[in-house]
Amino acid sequence: TVSFFSVHWDKSNVAAGKLAYPHASDNLCNEGDIRGDFCFCSTTVQEDAVFDGLPTKAEVIDELHIGAFDPTENGDYTLSGDQSDDVKVYIMITEGAYAKETIFQVVNEYNGEFLYLKNVRSN
Repeated sequence: TVSFFSVHWDKSNVAAGKLAYPHASDNLCNEGDIRGDFCFCSTTVQEDAVFDGLPTKAEVIDELHIGAFDPTENGDYTLSGDQSDDVKVYIMITEGAYAKETIFQVVNEYNGEFLYLKNVRSN
């Protein structure tokens, strides 16, 4: 399956007049695979846990961007004793607390519904 997605390129170390991204005519795809006028680059995804302790609701909303399912509908999760009035923490039974699989529940301030966010950042 071919997937296309937008990428935010780091432009901080780019020489004047050069492109910040792999391009066949400018930088020979930075040693990637050139196919016609396009670059095809191998990618990897690294996932890391964001929090290793109880965050605030604001921190959950600001730092977590990957949604999760309602963990109460899956027998693999249990409610952690480590929680606050604004943040509930669900841990996977087979994992430790604050792993990548940990799910935080906060109330969506726009519609009052629960918002579930996974404790993970993808790089």
